[in-house]
Amino acid sequence: MRVLHSLTMLLAAGIKMKSEKIIPVIIDTDENNGNTITTLETIKHYRVVYDRVKKEKGTSVFATEIDDPKIITISGTKFGNLKSIVGESAVGIDLELKTVLRTIYSEGNLDMPLTYGFIGHPNVGSVVLSYLFQKNELFRNTVKGIGKDDKIFLISSIFGGTGAAGFPLLLNILNFSEETGLNKRNNIKGALSLVPYYQVSDQSNNIGNTVLDSEDNNGKKKYSVDSALFDSKTFAAQLYYDNYIDGDIDAMYYVGDEKAKSIYPNYMGGENQNNPAHVVELLGALSISHFDNQKIEKETSKDGSTKDAKYSDMILRSDSSTLTAGANGELRNALIRLWMFRRFFMNYLPNIYLGNNPPVLQQINYSENDYTESGKETFSVNMKAILESCKKWAEDLENKQFHNRIFEFTDIKLNPGDEFIHTGFKDYKPKQTGSFLGIGKKMMPSHLLKSLNEMTLKNNVTSNSDVHSRLTHFAALAIDDIINNKMH
Repeated sequence: MRVLHSLTMLLAAGIKMKSEKIIPVIIDTDENNGNTITTLETIKHYRVVYDRVKKEKGTSVFATEIDDPKIITISGTKFGNLKSIVGESAVGIDLELKTVLRTIYSEGNLDMPLTYGFIGHPNVGSVVLSYLFQKNELFRNTVKGIGKDDKIFLISSIFGGTGAAGFPLLLNILNFSEETGLNKRNNIKGALSLVPYYQVSDQSNNIGNTVLDSEDNNGKKKYSVDSALFDSKTFAAQLYYDNYIDGDIDAMYYVGDEKAKSIYPNYMGGENQNNPAHVVELLGALSISHFDNQKIEKETSKDGSTKDAKYSDMILRSDSSTLTAGANGELRNALIRLWMFRRFFMNYLPNIYLGNNPPVLQQINYSENDYTESGKETFSVNMKAILESCKKWAEDLENKQFHNRIFEFTDIKLNPGDEFIHTGFKDYKPKQTGSFLGIGKKMMPSHLLKSLNEMTLKNNVTSNSDVHSRLTHFAALAIDDIINNKMH
């Protein structure tokens, strides 16, 4: 889920995608997970903004549509526990298979409440999700709705519960289902598998569930996530992936951190599990863009079998405690574009431009009323909300309280009065020659306004655009001009 949140930030920043639309499908049993709630809120804001920005073709920010997420969330409280699925009175599973399952699972596994997912137990998750995939009509209709030219990208962690259990099951259905409409073997498929990049504190926090909060005779939680098992779970899952799914996927990405793992509070789920954004999730989001922009064709061997997947290892192994975009020019420019736009919309526009009512805003017909409009579905409210999410995301990425390896792209501690449009960025600085800045000068708000005015004179607007789409379009053009021609 957190990878999807980072992807939303990157799409707001204008990271290029070959596909015109992203259709998120979320499968989970922890319906009140904090990170899920945060991500869905961010996507909701993005969708309102995109709906207006799309009216101006060629706008670099918010350029890719994100469809309303399809949420296939079966509340764990409806299942109760694994025993309710494999017990003698449960329906939908063969009696003989129930007997086998009750034999191989411990009483702890069978009695574990599923309210917050599978709590790092993929062996439990595999049975529950298999049952879900067979019985859930929303899931089945969603898969059947995938077109023959649609790409499929699966995101999971290899060391958790829900994702680790669901990925191979879902891939098996997509490749080998005999039911009409469910088999998507001919679709191009990619997958991201997150390997361990964080740990949780030894003592799990109480979450208000009597059973899940219960302790054994030694005072330890009966049900908890144990970071010490992450690596062994990863090794076991990797063996399975290598032996059984290698030819079933076209591109496989592994992303994680071997040396500088973050440390999070040990919440098993629910609203309190709302961990800060991490550079590994940012890299995971980039892998989606990389997959979408690659030309991938189905390759088969002479015997008709599918050839091995193309693997990309993006696991962090350096000793550096601070990372930046560095040589990745597209990522660097996109993040700078987003942050410059944030400075423009949240600082320059309300505090300087609107008070002076410059000719360029008059030409666009943009007024203070447009900026201060209220209502959940208004452009300005949602743009401000997603730009605040952008700030929180940037703060999370360099949060040393949780992360032993941080990612920086801007100086987020600058006061608004010191936020010149071009300053405070990592790996990028303004050119100090020519007519742009001059030696020792800073780019004042008037410089951006001048560039904004130039863009309105050079570029026409589409007939169905409005003040919000026009302002966003020309501001993005002016910012792109600064990034491409006046910085290095």
